[in-house]
Amino acid sequence: MDRSRARWAAPAPACVAVGASTGGPAAVAEFLAALGRVPVPVLVVQHLPAAFVQGYVRQLARTSGVPCETARDGERPQPGTVRVAPGG
Repeated sequence: MDRSRARWAAPAPACVAVGASTGGPAAVAEFLAALGRVPVPVLVVQHLPAAFVQGYVRQLARTSGVPCETARDGERPQPGTVRVAPGG
């Protein structure tokens, strides 16, 4: 077998994970809007105080067109959804 011509298939990702800090909310929203719905869960960790997370989740859902919710302890993220880590 000619290894120089071999094609290696990468395994499908189990999820998409995104982390951001200062300046991140706009970048994450833009990324999710460009990404659209994907066949895996999207997990977002954004450095925000807990009081701002719910509004951020609503903004992401509105701008991306993808179902977004705050992640809950023990929840199993579903394909095609965005879960945002609770602030704190």
